[in-house]
Amino acid sequence: MRCFLSHSVNGYKGGLSHPCSFVGATVPECLPDRFELLSYANEYSFLYDDPTRATVTMKVWAAFVQSASRIRTTHSQTLEEYVPARVIDSGELFWFGLLTSGMALTTPEEEYHLCMELAKSAYAALGLTNGLYSWEKERDAAKRAGQYYVFYAIWVIMKERSVGEEEAKFICCTETQKWTSLYCCVVHETKNNLSLSRDLRAYLEALLYSYVGNLVWCITCPRYQ
Repeated sequence: MRCFLSHSVNGYKGGLSHPCSFVGATVPECLPDRFELLSYANEYSFLYDDPTRATVTMKVWAAFVQSASRIRTTHSQTLEEYVPARVIDSGELFWFGLLTSGMALTTPEEEYHLCMELAKSAYAALGLTNGLYSWEKERDAAKRAGQYYVFYAIWVIMKERSVGEEEAKFICCTETQKWTSLYCCVVHETKNNLSLSRDLRAYLEALLYSYVGNLVWCITCPRYQ
């Protein structure tokens, strides 16, 4: 699949890495017969980041692309402003679609908004973690493109608090730990809450595994090396 998707895209390394693939790391409870489809959808989203194709291919991906593109045109001045924007940009809608599809979960319609609210701290942690590991790559890309603004927490922290890069990284790391702890509490408090549907609770726990897998991926993937 990787060869089919990326043979004509110069320098693209796909979702494969050592010791694990991206989808294998972030959706460990994916049903075996759905793994290939999820891998394809994920790679397609990175290769062809196009709202028109997205609308045809995947409704939830279209919503994500459209909202994320709007978010990136706004320049957050503070970390408090940035985190909610990063939640959207990190792909909460797209990842919700992938997890529920891959694990055959059906969240009741009446629980959808609650589900998204409970999951926000996980997506905040995911986005900030990604920003810590990909900062140098994105910073350098912005310089080459002549962009003065980088949509990353480290850039926002440096400007908001008038600190250097290393101190901004430390602050970002502390913020990431805060959001991670908050989400661990969410999972702990909802895991045995029988007033919530089984599939909602399964989704929230799976999202915690996604965070851990994303961390492993950020450390090992070719993209950030």
